[in-house]
Amino acid sequence: SAMMSSMISFTFTLAGATREVPSLFSAHLSRQAPSKLKLVSRSFVPFDLSNTNAFGVGAAEQFAYDEREKYGYVGSEQGVLNVVDYADAARPVVAAALGLNFGGRVSKGVSLCARKRLLLVLLTVPGRKTGRGTVLGFSAVRRASPQKPAQLFEVTVGPGPDALLPNPDCSTIAVANEGEGEFTQPNRTHPRGTFADPEGGVTLIDVETHKATAVSFRNIAGRSVTDAYLTSLGVHLPLPLNA
Repeated sequence: SAMMSSMISFTFTLAGATREVPSLFSAHLSRQAPSKLKLVSRSFVPFDLSNTNAFGVGAAEQFAYDEREKYGYVGSEQGVLNVVDYADAARPVVAAALGLNFGGRVSKGVSLCARKRLLLVLLTVPGRKTGRGTVLGFSAVRRASPQKPAQLFEVTVGPGPDALLPNPDCSTIAVANEGEGEFTQPNRTHPRGTFADPEGGVTLIDVETHKATAVSFRNIAGRSVTDAYLTSLGVHLPLPLNA
């Protein structure tokens, strides 16, 4: 019989830890750093919301946790977002009725602004490396009245987005656009093939207005950026531009 779900995560407790998180800048906390992790539970989610996709892959590519409401959000390469109920951390349960289907679009990032009850999902279309991505904003699930996350907004971002991160007050969302290149095989029109290599960069999204601003790295501090300049700043480049 085919396996119908995939292990997604482990839940740990920190042995000997205080409620405060140890910091590199807080010596008194670092002395109380935990000595080991203790496994509390493991979670499984289906490859899709119907639990019938026997041989799918990437059931758990992205994860975000709402510590207030105790729900986990799991992004899948199968175009879905599963919701896991952690009311009892020792016995997490997949809340199938709360999951989302993105119609084949793949999750590249999942993040949560707990104070604003805002769930953020970064999506791309499989097979379109140079295509633009999308950030969707949803209402987060509330413990008092659990309902499927409702979409609040949709914003188009740059080519090949690969990660997103909101600032501390969740007024701005930063999206890293990889701009990965893509080679097309030779054909009659292009006997040598073609290579598309869009410029990478960052998209900044204003959460209130949903306005997207593209940030380019062609110029930094008012000057043109070269490999030599970046290397002088200590940036590690595995290959030079014309390698």
